[in-house]
Parts: sequence; C-alpha cells; structure tokens
Amino acid sequence: MKSKALMSLFLVALMIFMSACSQNEGNADETTDPVLPETEVFETTAETTTAPEETTASPRPELTPVTAEDIPYFSGGMRRSDYDCGDGVYAKIVNSVFESEYRTYLENLKTLGYTQESEREVEGNFFYTFSKENTALIASYFTAEKVARITVLPYNPYEAYSDIYGVKDSAEGAVEPLITMVNTGNNGADTGMSYIIRTPQGSFIVIDGGWSGIGEGKKIRNLLREQNTGDGLPVIAAWILTHPHADHYGAIADVAAAYYDEVVLERVIFNYLSEEMLAKSDVSKVLDDSTSPYNVLKKTLDAPKKWGYTQIIKPHTGDILNIDGVEIDILYTHEDAAIDVSALEYNNAASLAFKTSVGGKSALFLGDSTSKNMLAMAKRYGSHLKSDILQPTHHGRTHGKIEVYSLVLPEVVLWDCALSSYKEYEKQDYNQYLIKNFKRHYISENGTVTLSFKTLEEIK
Repeated sequence: MKSKALMSLFLVALMIFMSACSQNEGNADETTDPVLPETEVFETTAETTTAPEETTASPRPELTPVTAEDIPYFSGGMRRSDYDCGDGVYAKIVNSVFESEYRTYLENLKTLGYTQESEREVEGNFFYTFSKENTALIASYFTAEKVARITVLPYNPYEAYSDIYGVKDSAEGAVEPLITMVNTGNNGADTGMSYIIRTPQGSFIVIDGGWSGIGEGKKIRNLLREQNTGDGLPVIAAWILTHPHADHYGAIADVAAAYYDEVVLERVIFNYLSEEMLAKSDVSKVLDDSTSPYNVLKKTLDAPKKWGYTQIIKPHTGDILNIDGVEIDILYTHEDAAIDVSALEYNNAASLAFKTSVGGKSALFLGDSTSKNMLAMAKRYGSHLKSDILQPTHHGRTHGKIEVYSLVLPEVVLWDCALSSYKEYEKQDYNQYLIKNFKRHYISENGTVTLSFKTLEEIK
C-alpha cells in the first residue's frame, strides 16, 4: 500500500476518534486539568513507535483500505443496504434472511479463500469471523430480526491483536479485581460517566471518564495510583469510550494533556460513526474546534513520545475481548442502528453497550443507549443480559426499559448521576422497577464507591 494512502486512512481514524469531546468553558481552579498550549506543534505521523517498557501493547496494524465493493455478494434476503462504519470499515445489511441462506453464505466464503477465525452463538444469534490476506470479514445473523450483516475490516484483529482477540483463558492473576464508580461532580448540568475496573493482573480498564476541564482527569490519575499494586506506573490496559458526548469522554483528553507520562495507556477502544455522519450529528461543532479536547487527545495519540504506542481498537457486535483476565462482550454498536441512519444524528443512538465479566461476576454497561436500542438488545439477547451489576442507561434519566432491566436482574445498581437528577426521574416506571426490586443502590454524587468484583462487597 502506498504511504500516502496509509497516511490518509490513519489521519481519518484519529480524527474520527476525537470528534465527540466538546470543550468545557468553565473557569479553571486548582483542581482543573491543564490543557496543552495552542502554540505547541505536533508532527503527524503514521509510523509505529515503541511503547514504554511498562506496556506489552503491540504496534498498530498496517491498514489496507476497503470499500463496500470488497464485501462478497449475499444472494439471499431482501432490501440490501451499504453502511460506512467509519475508519475504513464497511458493512452490508440484508433484511428478511433465512438462516439457511446465511449458512450458505458462510460456505461460499470458504470457497472464496476466506479462513474462519472464530464462531460464536449467543441466544440464537451467530457471529462468524473470517480473514483473507490483510482484511477480516464478520458475518453476523440475528435470528429474531432475520437480519444478516456482513462487515469488512481493513485489518485482521485476530492477527493484529492476538493478545486479546480469541483468548479464552488468560492467567488468573493474584490481584483482587475491583470496580469503581467515580464521583464526577456536577458540571452545572449533571454528573458524567466514569468507571474504573482493576483487573486480576493489576492493570486497569477505564470506562469513559466524565467531563473535561473540571478535574476529572486528575481524579482518575489519583485513583489509579491508589489502587495500583505494582511498583511502576499504573497500566491502563484499555480505555473504553462509549459514545461521543462530552460528559463521557472529556477526561481522557485531560489525562492526555496533563498526565500522559504518568500512566501507560495500552489501548483505546471505541467505535465511532464515520466522519461524514459525525458532521451531520449533534457533536459536529467539535470537528473544527482547534481548542477542543478532540485535538488535545488526537495530538497525544499521534505523538511518538506521548501515546503514539497506544493501540486504537474498533470493536464490533459479537466480539469477545479478553484483557488481563477481564472478558468484554460487545453487545451493541452504532452498526446495529444503521438501518435507521437518521437516528444516529443523536449520538446516544451510537452508544456502545457491553458486558464485563471477571471473578465470577459480571457488569452490564449501557452507556446512553436509546430506548429503541434497549428493546433491540432485549429481543436479541434475552437472558444473556443477566448481570450482577447494572449501569442504568443515560444516567437513569430517559431511555430506560423494564424489558431490559427485568432480564439483567442486578444485585447492585450504579447510578452515575446527580442527586437532583435521581430525584427528578425516580418516578419513571423503569427506575421504580429497579428501586423496588433490587436492594443495593449507589448514586455518583454521594461519592466514589469501590466494590470487589468477586464478592460485590464495598471496599472502604
């Protein structure tokens, strides 16, 4: 592949990654995270850099551009549509598909030279991954919807990220796994969403992180230090970003600006809309904002001496990632909502939903999933949604659905919201269902709370 083509695709991926963070314009105080000066210049490069000694992250893969034309023809079903998933990933969605037609397609792929990498069934839904040369193909079938989705990736994750893809059993580790809901304060509107999981290996998985500009980056840095069991810098094995709204991602940009050299960031995991779609969405204004956290993080990820070593991973529905003993089950991405493209102009519809499992317990993270997405997950997954810990969608405000919560049946409910918001929405039927049927509830504004992921007991 020519170097100019590689450079172009890499820059698109980085720009899309940062498009969701909007700048907080509040007054700075002693807890505010500093921001990189606007005069600082970074060289844009697609070259792979060496990670610090503390990290085991592998280099970013070389990308082979793909288009919708690279998707092998699906002969069955009706109403085919192509969808640009962003970052050089394309999908074809086929409706009214019989399972037999899907099975025939799987066999045809093998005759076309595709090698099967994985297969998985979840409540009658099927996810098969194939590779061919420098690309991968995910063939998914959703039985309840009778929909097949064929997704082509510009790299093979089973080769590029073999340390987390296809890993069924990782080393148990001697560290007690923890889950922390971080009190993200009140930004004049509501608390953001910020969670930290400590893995059995002593590394961390950060989920979203909250607002920028109000001290959340510093708070995360301090919590990682407190819970770190190693002698070196805290290792963030993965920072997962659910969707592009500032109350969810702002903090990662603050960490990028002020504390990039105080942590080791092995992976950033996200699945954003294409840049074209983002430009039409409710976060479009940050695309051209040179002072937004978008640009701060972009520069840091692109700087060889900062986070240039960090893997950038785009997960897809049906993926299972195993990160230092924590299993991450990807349940929903914006690719699932692509049939109704106009809905994606509201980025809650693009929210990533996933389930984490470790120590015999599990936690369901819904981000800001919309009610339509919630109902789709309930119909698709059924009892597979059962989890010990629940993060109610959209901070417990709108979008909640009893149909989902009655399948989750959590022992613990973590409300990432302000007390005022909790009281405003507690009479909603979906919240009343949680309040009346489950005993243990924690509200973010009441303070940061840490639980053992093995016993679910609170760690004081």
